[in-house]
Amino acid sequence: MRPDRTLLTGVQQAFPAPPDGLSGQLRSGLSPLGDFLRLANQPCALQFVPGTDWEAWHAALRAELDELLHVPPAPPAPEDHLVGVSEEDGYRRERHLLTVDEHGTQVPYWLLVPERPNGAALLCLHGHGYTFGETVGVPGEPIAQQREVMRDHNYGYARQAVRRGYVAATPDFRGFGERDDHEPSHRDPCDAYFLRLSQYGHSIVALQLHDLRALINHLGSRPEVDLFRLGCLGLSYGGRMTMYAAATDGRIRAAVVSGALNSFKERLLRNQSCGAQFVPGLLRFADVPELLGLIAPRPLFLELGCRDDTSPELFASEIYQQVARTYAAADAHKKLVLDVFEWDHRFHGVGCWPWLEEQLR
Repeated sequence: MRPDRTLLTGVQQAFPAPPDGLSGQLRSGLSPLGDFLRLANQPCALQFVPGTDWEAWHAALRAELDELLHVPPAPPAPEDHLVGVSEEDGYRRERHLLTVDEHGTQVPYWLLVPERPNGAALLCLHGHGYTFGETVGVPGEPIAQQREVMRDHNYGYARQAVRRGYVAATPDFRGFGERDDHEPSHRDPCDAYFLRLSQYGHSIVALQLHDLRALINHLGSRPEVDLFRLGCLGLSYGGRMTMYAAATDGRIRAAVVSGALNSFKERLLRNQSCGAQFVPGLLRFADVPELLGLIAPRPLFLELGCRDDTSPELFASEIYQQVARTYAAADAHKKLVLDVFEWDHRFHGVGCWPWLEEQLR
């Protein structure tokens, strides 16, 4: 049956049934999954309830999130090195290394500078399919496979941005691109990284946010960039990190989250996510609807492919309703947009471009 594009109304919680074959095990009390379900069936402590004080809720959740993340302070003027330049049709493509801490940690990033900058800048955050420069139109290895990834996911959104006059920046997240250690292992590298860091009280998300804040600090020093006109967009993991970045950094004036309109509870139950997205302890207080709600009252554009199996439409629709209630309480309902399109896990890039122009002009 084809989806009818109608959003759910009156639903308090959408949560999937246990995977096939586990119901009997759960009823018997033998299943470890039962531990998770008992916790997951409790509402988040800071779930937004319409009619409550939005400003008090926002302040309380932001304080809890900051405490959980404990993002290390980013250098106000990180050391930047230009390592390569390519002149393209209408813009310049640069490769940089940004030193972001006293340990010499370096963030490789692409910077696309248009011949005629419009003054605004976009952080164009990559997803799990990234191996080198797919967001800027440069496929990594293996080239044939990555060209297919770029085509299927409409992945070159940084190049789309620069052709519209934006300065566009794509950093390599830790564990991706040049920062992939390529360790021989049978374990998902994101999960291995998560396990290692969590034993010392750190999360991958916090360190990615540290690097993004350092990059924003640096972009503010560039003559082509007006930080009062900074946006952020991304697909999949890029959408997830756009959510975290915009929720925790008010310098991001507008956000486009694509392919990430799902809940952590649902992804964990389906066992279809990785440690790169999670903050230990977060689900006691909030899930994705609350984090997206933290972006209010700033503009937020959500993309949902109705055949995207990472964001089942039933649950995505309920998440949107929860976010919409938060935006309404912040008197910002006109700043929230949902674009549902007939595709799967893909950056749509149709309605968001004129919308961004309106928000960042």
